[in-house]
Parts: sequence; structure tokens; C-alpha cells
Amino acid sequence: MNGYNELTARYNPITAYPAGQSNIHSEIIPCEALRPYIRCFWGTAEPICNGAADGTPTLVIPDTCMDIIFNIDYTKNTLDSGFCAIDEIGHYSQIAGTSAYSIFAVRFYAWSAVLFADNSFLGSKNKYFDTDEFFSGFTAEITPILMRVTSLRERSELLSEYLLKRLNTNRSNSNMMNSVYDIICTRGTITSAELAFKNAISQRQLERIFDENMGISPKSFSSLIRYQMMWQEMYYKGVNTLDMTEKYGYYDQAHLLNDFRKRHAMTPNQAIRFARK
Repeated sequence: MNGYNELTARYNPITAYPAGQSNIHSEIIPCEALRPYIRCFWGTAEPICNGAADGTPTLVIPDTCMDIIFNIDYTKNTLDSGFCAIDEIGHYSQIAGTSAYSIFAVRFYAWSAVLFADNSFLGSKNKYFDTDEFFSGFTAEITPILMRVTSLRERSELLSEYLLKRLNTNRSNSNMMNSVYDIICTRGTITSAELAFKNAISQRQLERIFDENMGISPKSFSSLIRYQMMWQEMYYKGVNTLDMTEKYGYYDQAHLLNDFRKRHAMTPNQAIRFARK
């Protein structure tokens, strides 16, 4: 089985705001022990008060990750949490108005979230759930920690201790991990039939494994990896749709642009300008 460390060394998904760090949204890389399984902790650096947020909706694009998100409302003295499964389509998100709040979240790689969960992710894609539906007891155990401290760094350090205890590598599936490795190495251009053949299992069995462990089919996951790797190349190296059409296995440039707009809610050039504001 190809290791989690090797996957994260080869693939580093980004959001619509790759360089974005502010009091509204900041990211912290996890400790070395959790780095193979968790992309980052993210949220408000400190509690946001008195309308410090400008109310602008946030663009959420498919980053091939899953998130547990905690929203703390200091005005009402309440905390709620939710689990965001893997997404296929870009969308805008906005926090409901409140005079004092903070957000804290953990972002798992899609293939490693199952190592911290209790249940199958079957049929979960593009949906938002109560956290305990997949991670039993998570909210009750974490709530006192989040209410006790306020900074993103303190919360990430305390949650890391809990996640290390919860990590269960016995839930790892070698067929899925080997397939994820092949998908990343081929920039999402490998077919489900080829993946099944390489793993010496049926295509139907491979689809069941992916759905249970990630909530998505191998074909759909490959398509997301292709989009993500293309978006990374666009952001860091510039947009060249002619070369990318062949490199990423699209029929023509129109096919590439349509797929990108579906995922990103705008054209590649608009996405670059938007990301660098």
C-alpha cells in the first residue's frame, strides 16, 4: 500500500484563495504526526466582533477534502457543528449575521477522513451533516475545548491531541489507497477500468470501496483531482488552456472551460484575478 505520507508529498489541494490569510480566515498546518491525514486547521484567528467581517460571500471550490466546522456564537453563547462531505461543485457561502462569533474547522483529505470516523460515507457527497452522524461523540468532547480557548492556534493544538487518540489506521483500505495514488500520479486521467485492473478487483467492487470510504465514485474523484491539479497549475504557472487540454485529457478547450466553470463558478482568468485580490 502506498503511504499517506507519499500522497501528501505529491498532492497539496488549494482553495479559491490559496494565499488568503486574514482575521476572517486563517490556516494552520497540523503537527507532523497528523500531517499525512489532515490538510489544515482553519478558521478565525480570534473572535470576530462588531461587524469586523465585511459580509462578502466566500467562494468554496472542490478541494477534494472534507471538513468538520464549528461555529461559536458569543452573542447567544451557543456552539453548533457540521460535517461537510466531499463537494463536486463550487458554491458561495456566507455566515449569518451576528455581533460576535468565531469559526474553527479541521480539513481532512478525502481519503483519510474515514480513519477518524465511525460510519461509512456511502452516499454523502455534496451534503452537509450533523457531525455526530459520522463522528460519534465528537461534538460533546470537543465543545468544552473550543469554549475554553479562543485563538486558532490554541484550538488546533488541543484538537490535535484528541484527533491523535481517535486516529484508527485499521480502517485504511489498500485498494482505495493504491487507486488514489494512481489517480494523483496520472493527474486524474486514469479510468476506473484501468484502476480496477491494476488492483486485480472488479470495477464494481472498486466503486463500492470508494463510496464507502469517500462517498464518491473513482470516476468522479478522478475528475475532481484533474480539476484541482489543473487549478493549481493555473494559479502558480499561469493559464494555458491549449496545452492543458491535451495534458489533462479533455476533448477540446471548450470541454476544459465548461468543466472548470462547473467546478469554480467562473472562467480560469476570472479565477486567477479573484484569487489574487
